[in-house]
Amino acid sequence: MFEATTLFYQCIFEISGQNVAWEVVQRLNGRISRLRAMTLGTRDRHEAGYKRMEKIYSAIDSNDADAAAAAIKVHLTEAANIAKTLLTAELSKSEK
Repeated sequence: MFEATTLFYQCIFEISGQNVAWEVVQRLNGRISRLRAMTLGTRDRHEAGYKRMEKIYSAIDSNDADAAAAAIKVHLTEAANIAKTLLTAELSKSEK
């Protein structure tokens, strides 16, 4: 799943001509890969994540920038909330 999502994002960046932005993301990937692995590993995330990516793809394929932006925002917000919950729980455990 991790490799598939990386390829998905790479395609989006490259097709949109954002090669420099993709290079920046690649450099940051070392730092964020742990968070991505954590969020992808949560219950039902693989299903929800796939559906979210499908909506992003469909919007891009339909050339609907507003729908694509909205779908990406939902996808990233969900992932960020999951990461925050997991990291908060991890921090609580380490403080005990």
